[in-house]
Amino acid sequence: MVEATGNSYESGAGVEYDDLPLSDEPLYLLGHAYSTKHDREDIRLDHLSRLWVTYRRDFSPIGGSEGPKTDKGWGCMLRCGQMMLAEAIVRVKLGRAWRWSGESFANDTTYRDILRLFEDNKAAPFSIHQIASMGVSDGKPVGQWFGPNTVAQAIRKLSAFDQFANLLVHVALDNTVIIDDLKALLRSSADSKALLLFVPLRLGLSDLNQQYVPALKRLGIIGGKPNHAHYFIGYQGNELYYLDPHTTQDCAVIGPAVSGVAAAAAASGSPPPPDASYHCPSLRRMPFARLDPSLAVGFVCANEAQLDDLCASLVRRMVQQFDLPLFEVHQTRPSHWPAFEPYTLASQIKFDQQEDEEDDNYVLL
Repeated sequence: MVEATGNSYESGAGVEYDDLPLSDEPLYLLGHAYSTKHDREDIRLDHLSRLWVTYRRDFSPIGGSEGPKTDKGWGCMLRCGQMMLAEAIVRVKLGRAWRWSGESFANDTTYRDILRLFEDNKAAPFSIHQIASMGVSDGKPVGQWFGPNTVAQAIRKLSAFDQFANLLVHVALDNTVIIDDLKALLRSSADSKALLLFVPLRLGLSDLNQQYVPALKRLGIIGGKPNHAHYFIGYQGNELYYLDPHTTQDCAVIGPAVSGVAAAAAASGSPPPPDASYHCPSLRRMPFARLDPSLAVGFVCANEAQLDDLCASLVRRMVQQFDLPLFEVHQTRPSHWPAFEPYTLASQIKFDQQEDEEDDNYVLL
């Protein structure tokens, strides 16, 4: 496996696939169970196929000529949000069984289009430029660390402007999922769209309340504290497996596909195609006990039927089974909550017209 040129690893060594513990306990990656005794190559391909989004350097300044040209030191939670969003889009566009190879960039147009959503320039719909600039409207200056909820809210707003991903984004309030709100959001779109649901949580004061661990084992998670955010994609026993954004890579430009570019690069010893830097060559793991209590969990549903299945499963497996559930699930809104208004492009434009327009760093495309 070839490392991207110019990488610097700031979070310690990863676990090589050959060093995975030989255990009778299954290893779960995004809901799929593997045996570390018999499925090591399948684990490698599945993990390698997740989109890995890290710190970058030497991109165009964010928010004007004096803005930052790297997100090292402040952008890790933004990168985790990009990874969770990218996983949702891959599920919708390519499916859970999709696997990356060195020729995917040359041969898979949909895959290239997904990568372009996250390029490090302000023209990309879900670039760090867009997410950081959107955070300004929530009182987060460019270059300031985001928490999971702020990242989720920024992605929710940006999703209204994207036409490719075909994805609606909802952020639950007050640790509560309202089924009627989710259905109203799906039905608000003239086109059939999938749904990405973020549920921001605080599961303890300074340390994770260990009573939540059994429930957390069933979810995809973004979480962490300043300079230590990760995207958690799996677990085995009492250890979490995650994608770590704390690797600083050169800014990647997703240019046009060139047939055979991976093979040619390998033969000549030249740098690999730009997408190689979006796929992590080693697994990382840590004990559940080290998980920060500030996090967000995510779910994706392709349609309303899948949403019905998800909500029934959440009630059965997350709410009813645990004395201390991660969050609540209700059919309707509490009476003291305001009426739900689906977040659409029209509502965003209306909101912008009411806002003070003094902020030149606010970029919407």
